[in-house]
Amino acid sequence: MDVQRVDSVEARIIQIQEKLTHQERECYADDGRLNKLEKHITGIVAANQKDKVPPNAGADVDELRDRERRKNNIIVFNVGECTKDDSEERKQNDEAEVHNILFELNVASNLSNPVRLGPKRDDSQYPRPLRIAVENETTKWNILRKAENLSKSGEEAYKKVYIKKDYPRREKKMQNSESSSGKRGSKQSKHRIHQSG
Repeated sequence: MDVQRVDSVEARIIQIQEKLTHQERECYADDGRLNKLEKHITGIVAANQKDKVPPNAGADVDELRDRERRKNNIIVFNVGECTKDDSEERKQNDEAEVHNILFELNVASNLSNPVRLGPKRDDSQYPRPLRIAVENETTKWNILRKAENLSKSGEEAYKKVYIKKDYPRREKKMQNSESSSGKRGSKQSKHRIHQSG
């Protein structure tokens, strides 16, 4: 009986070993599948990191659009405003005034989209700034370079006129914060022209 029992126990041990071997193989197979799955997930995460848009990307795109929209604009200060009621007549008058200024600077350009900035105030001693688009960026920079010559103009009205580029919103905010904190040292209005970038 003891031999039979030993044989039975041995048979049972062999069965258990076979089951364990089978389960080990399944575990190794599962481990292999898990490793493949892990690699696949790691690849997906890496691809998403590459394509991930930074949180301020929208602001950067808006900034670029704003720059592009303003790239041919100039802002002309101290150009008298027309008092007529018809807005088209006022726009034509503003365009004609800027054409005369450009003629004084010896610059030819097609002008478009004249817009007075800010609300009209009858009690103001200064006319509102005038934003206007010129043909291209080269013309804009040519105008800005020659603008300082207006102070030497034979026309008294042009001696008070100054011209600057139309800055994107972000640059305007930075300039305003710098000038309000006193870092600039001198007021921008003393400069006939201010160029950057």
